[in-house]
Amino acid sequence: MRPAFSRVKVVFMLMRGKLGEASLVNHLVRKMEKYAIGLEKQIQEKTNQFMEEKERTGHLLSCILPKSIAQILMSGTNVHPETYDSVTVTFADVPGFLDVVKKGVPTAAAYIASLSSLQDLYDAVLEVRDVYRVESLYDALLVVSGLPTRNEGRHAEEIAMMVVEIQKRVSQLRLQGITKVNLRLRVGIHSGPCVAGIVGAKLPKYCLFGDTVNTASRMETSGEAGKIQCTLATKALLINNSQYVFESRGLVDVKGKGQMETFWLTSVTSGTDGVRIKLKSAQTDASED
Repeated sequence: MRPAFSRVKVVFMLMRGKLGEASLVNHLVRKMEKYAIGLEKQIQEKTNQFMEEKERTGHLLSCILPKSIAQILMSGTNVHPETYDSVTVTFADVPGFLDVVKKGVPTAAAYIASLSSLQDLYDAVLEVRDVYRVESLYDALLVVSGLPTRNEGRHAEEIAMMVVEIQKRVSQLRLQGITKVNLRLRVGIHSGPCVAGIVGAKLPKYCLFGDTVNTASRMETSGEAGKIQCTLATKALLINNSQYVFESRGLVDVKGKGQMETFWLTSVTSGTDGVRIKLKSAQTDASED
């Protein structure tokens, strides 16, 4: 271990006492002291730069991965795939979003600005819910609750309250240059088991696997703009809560699944002010996919 320069200086001073007025030794001591101070300063600056860069990297990793998973990776530990017995997955999009924007302001810059406004809206709602955004592509959204941190069966409610709030805000969203059209969110929800894990090393991605994800996707694609469609599995997790009111859609032919009974989430009572929110389709010119 390198000795502190103060110790080295003491040794040289003792040598000086034995050697008498040794100007060469004095000069050498001063030079070494100056060098040591400069070296320690450089080390401190480099250390500070490293810590700042590490903090930025950690923040970036936390933006693209769940925070708990990012912390594990930052510690140098491998993240192994994990099975979750019960989570709730939702897919959502705004059918006809591109067509609406093209009619209003037909430029690439306007489309990007409109997408940014929509994604900012999503972010504002997701930040206050116990959910994780798995994927976001154009106007589409894939979100899960109940992993990687298990939330004791609250995942269905977290997703339900999240999509209701997003649906309300999307219907109120006004884009630059577009004043006559109200946008409508199409939502599909399903609850069940799921496997999640990290895919990739250079650009790690937290991915979901299993039939629960596929079924949630089918609930969205077979749904309708302005409505929230869910399966019996999700309804069963919410039915004992009087906040939520469902309406059976009947048997629906779901691709890859056959006929399934699905349900519309028709109204929700706000937990803060007790106001019941009716989930009705808004009038719009946006076409469904």
